[in-house]
Amino acid sequence: MNAKKMVDILVADLAEFLGKKPAIIGLSGGVDSAVIALLCKRAIGAENVYCYALPYGDQSSEDAKLLASQHGLQLETLDIAPLVDSYPKEFLSDDLAKGNIKSRVRMVTLYGYSNTKNGIVIGTGNRTELLFGYMTKYGDGGVDVEPIGQLYKTDVWAIARVLGVPTCIIDKPPSAELWAEQTDEEELSVRLGTKVTYRMLDKILIDYDSVKPVDMWDKHGEDIVDKVIDLIASSSHKINVPKSFDVSSARRA
Repeated sequence: MNAKKMVDILVADLAEFLGKKPAIIGLSGGVDSAVIALLCKRAIGAENVYCYALPYGDQSSEDAKLLASQHGLQLETLDIAPLVDSYPKEFLSDDLAKGNIKSRVRMVTLYGYSNTKNGIVIGTGNRTELLFGYMTKYGDGGVDVEPIGQLYKTDVWAIARVLGVPTCIIDKPPSAELWAEQTDEEELSVRLGTKVTYRMLDKILIDYDSVKPVDMWDKHGEDIVDKVIDLIASSSHKINVPKSFDVSSARRA
């Protein structure tokens, strides 16, 4: 992969897509949102990029602040705890339920800021996450565009170095930070029923996009390949347009 060429393509596409509209970004302190912020800066200039750190309570936003400071990005911080905690307790019954509420509150907040700036909400989902449905429907999946939606997680790490993302952000364990000590790879391991890493999964997904399943079985092992394919299939509703029902026969009657 030519990481520099990939950056050039993404910057050009973002510049064309955004035009004169400002970019609205939820800056979590993770590598994906850091990459998005710096791509947007190159595309339309830092003065047109509005970043928002949306921690829950005492959740750290230091890495987001570090990125903004090093690259001259505008950053505003808003604690979403009062908004999340205002929901009925039964909506917050466990880590997953509460985590989904946090993600959806962040989406609503970003669109609120977008309305005030007449801007575009930029998604931070990469292809690895989108294929596995590793996002909250109408939460971090609720955006206007997914610039890195065709990049695997390992691609994101590569272009992060080209863009100058701080090493501490690139090297830390990826996490959606929906609850304490949560990491992406641990959660994906639970969903797949076996220990996995992003690097392992990306090798399978790259073949998934271009190779027949039987050939993938020989290369990666039938059990893990079947689990990956099953998870992709069961998660597809998260990235597809909601189903509507065909009433054309009644219309013609």
